[in-house]
Formats: sequence, C-alpha cells, structure tokens
Amino acid sequence: MSAAASTHPTAGDRSVVADFRAVRAGSRALAASLSSFLADAETAARDRVVTRPYATLAMAVGIGYVLGGGLPVRLTALLVSLGTRVAFEAATRELSARLAARTSAPA
Repeated sequence: MSAAASTHPTAGDRSVVADFRAVRAGSRALAASLSSFLADAETAARDRVVTRPYATLAMAVGIGYVLGGGLPVRLTALLVSLGTRVAFEAATRELSARLAARTSAPA
C-alpha cells in the first residue's frame, strides 16, 4: 500500500467515523437522561426522608439487609421477635392512653 493511498479515507473509514459519531451522540443523550433521572430520584428521596424519616430508615435497613445477604436465621428470628415485642408494647401504650383519655373525657 502506498503512502498516498493510506492518507485518503475510504468508504469503510467514513462509515466507522459516522458510526462513532452516532454512538457518541447516543451516549451523550443517555448521560443527559441519566443525570435528569438521578436528580429527580434525589429530590424524591430527600422529600421522603423529610416527610417520613422512620419509614425511610426502615426501608434502607431492609434494602441493606437483602443486599448484604441477610443474617443467620437464629439472629434474624431474634431481631424479628424483639421488634415485634417493641411494636406491641408501643401499640399497647398508645391504646391505653387513648382509652384513658376517652373514659376521663366528659360526655
């Protein structure tokens, strides 16, 4: 191949360049869409943390638990049992307070 022949792009070279430009344009559009999506997701997450912080924390713990492969079965059972007892105690206290308020309120 002579030096003059290698300096002129061929039809195949032009096709590769056009394909590269199309891929570059597509990747830029994808990056812009992803950036917009992440900004919207961040705003939604911040709003959820502000409006429901405990529910958001519980969801994050659950996701971390699943992604981390969970805990040994006995420890999981212990934590669920403990959580159930704490929730039952809180619900009982709340119910008792409501009933006491209802019975002490004038009719």
